[in-house]
Amino acid sequence: MTGRYPASVVGDSAYGSQENYAFLEEHRIGNYLKYNTFHLEQKKKYNRNFYRKEHFRYDTSSDTYICPQGRSMIFKETKFHKTMND
Repeated sequence: MTGRYPASVVGDSAYGSQENYAFLEEHRIGNYLKYNTFHLEQKKKYNRNFYRKEHFRYDTSSDTYICPQGRSMIFKETKFHKTMND
């Protein structure tokens, strides 16, 4: 062991976590890690789900989200998920 970190790392989506990305950034290590939902997002079923949050647009004038059917969605709550980095 040299006592130094590598210049960059490679790994599959099992290593693509917020904690790992934070560690790599903190130690200035380049990475080629897939994020944990990479394989799921490659499936047609995932991309055809029009009710995923990515398909809702935000309307700044009314401070609401608009669903794919054009209905306004009033903000209800924000949820926080605690991880080791929080």
